[in-house]
Amino acid sequence: MGVKIASTFPMLSYLLFADDSLIFFRASVEDCTSVKECLKAYELALGQLINFEKSVLSFSLNTSLALVDWIKTTLMIPVVQGHDVYLGLPTFSLSSKRVQFGYLLERVVRKIKGWG
Repeated sequence: MGVKIASTFPMLSYLLFADDSLIFFRASVEDCTSVKECLKAYELALGQLINFEKSVLSFSLNTSLALVDWIKTTLMIPVVQGHDVYLGLPTFSLSSKRVQFGYLLERVVRKIKGWG
């Protein structure tokens, strides 16, 4: 199913970087089963094992604890409450962009003060 970033963008179901992948899916038994099958197919096709010790799951706040526990157990991946940053950007969205990206302004100001 994926996630909608903006009204004019198509649904996003994954992001691939150099050696990292972000997979977005609905917290449902069906989607979890599909993701597990895809990960197994990936391992078999490419001969690469997924490092589940470096993998984490994150859920929206309205996901039931029973479903979170079932998905965590099925995929054997730990759950985190929130991520810090990925590639220098926050991985979650706050309602206030000023608060969310305030650290960038602080870093720039600190850097400019260092030039003096």
